[in-house]
Amino acid sequence: MNSHITPHTLNSRDTYWDTVKAVLIFLVIFGHAIQFIVYQGENHSNFWNDPLFKGIYIFHMPLFMLISGYFATISFNRRKLASIPRYLKRLALPCIGFGLFQLFKKIWFGHPISPMRIYHPFTDLWFLIVVFECFMFYVVYEYFGKNIVCKLILLILPIIIALIIPCLYPISLLWPHTAYFTFLWPFFITGSYIYKCNLIKHITNWRWGGCVIILYLISFFLFKETWYVYRTPMNFSLERIGINAFRYFSGLMGCLSFLFVIKMISNVIKSTFIQKIGQATLAIYILQSFAIGILRPYIQECGYLEAVFISLFILIALYYFYYITRRIPVFNLFAYGENNK
Repeated sequence: MNSHITPHTLNSRDTYWDTVKAVLIFLVIFGHAIQFIVYQGENHSNFWNDPLFKGIYIFHMPLFMLISGYFATISFNRRKLASIPRYLKRLALPCIGFGLFQLFKKIWFGHPISPMRIYHPFTDLWFLIVVFECFMFYVVYEYFGKNIVCKLILLILPIIIALIIPCLYPISLLWPHTAYFTFLWPFFITGSYIYKCNLIKHITNWRWGGCVIILYLISFFLFKETWYVYRTPMNFSLERIGINAFRYFSGLMGCLSFLFVIKMISNVIKSTFIQKIGQATLAIYILQSFAIGILRPYIQECGYLEAVFISLFILIALYYFYYITRRIPVFNLFAYGENNK
């Protein structure tokens, strides 16, 4: 995914998706800048109601999962079961490396150590874990979904399992992010079908694009602070089923709107550097939490404009940090899940 970039590889890739990922990873960093830098001190909890934060957080993780499903389908079609070790290495090793770093940091600063304090740092990169879980369920879905009934069962079964797990102690401790999985699994499958059915040509059609943008704007204005999956867990009780459906709907409309907008402006923002950023999004995602944590104590509460410049600085700095450190074999393997070539 993040192999060495040459003019040939840039020309042979679909640069549209690189542009999508580059802009999206900037929004991830900008969203975190709003959360931790724009809102500080007594105002910190107010970020949930910030309109820019809400506009980003309704769809940014669903879209990354949709993209993951899109490219996982390509990988699976090419390699079948051989793609499992590749995904395991690419997604698990950064979690191990990140967890070891966090654990050593706790020991260095004298924090008390318990079994759960040892375990939890290895799950902090939750999105990578959920991507791998989705990929494994997708493999089962592909191999055993022989007809429409089996496909529906295998589509719903992972969600049911994820809803039951939190009730099963101590198994729930081993799967701490079931709410995120429940929310994101349908987007992974959506990305798969966008690839299989070549739906991207319809998504980027003006007629459809206008409709999804209108629907996204409506869902944006209706979306309430307590409806974030980060605030209230997923379950299918009668009082929550409507909220869950709205979460899925608003997330999907946000994903499709973003894909349409980037398609319309991709010719304007096309550049080799943006494509390089797009190909390094996994590494930047892994590193950006460190960058925000390092800069946060030194930055006073600021406005949106300053947050944009800070986010751009972090994005560019992390790309070059990745470009330099990926040349160190051990660091490249355990920080980014890549092999040096």
